[in-house]
Amino acid sequence: MTGNPSWTQSDLDALDCFFADPAAQTEFQGAVRATEDAAGTADLLFHHAIIDWRYLILTIRLPTLVIGGEASFFLPQTQRWIAEQIPGADCVIFGAEEGGSHFMFWENPAKFNAAVGAFLDR
Repeated sequence: MTGNPSWTQSDLDALDCFFADPAAQTEFQGAVRATEDAAGTADLLFHHAIIDWRYLILTIRLPTLVIGGEASFFLPQTQRWIAEQIPGADCVIFGAEEGGSHFMFWENPAKFNAAVGAFLDR
């Protein structure tokens, strides 16, 4: 989620980082911490977003369902990449017209639940 200053522009483009660099993430964390009762949320998001999870994704060997959305602020190519790294993973990408933002479980619960149900039934 957070770009590393040592990465090439090609890496940054491929990873589609939400925060350009740690300074941008720190600025966002400060803005969230300034809102009422959000300090814990800001800290949790900071720690989650600063870690480069790619090494861990490569170790997953359990059945996995990756869900993404065409209208999400995380490009669907990143979700497809995650699924490609996990042997046998399923990947479902919601179209923008299907509620394919970042909260598919809320925007289109019927499709989301059907995708999860089909995954669990396989």
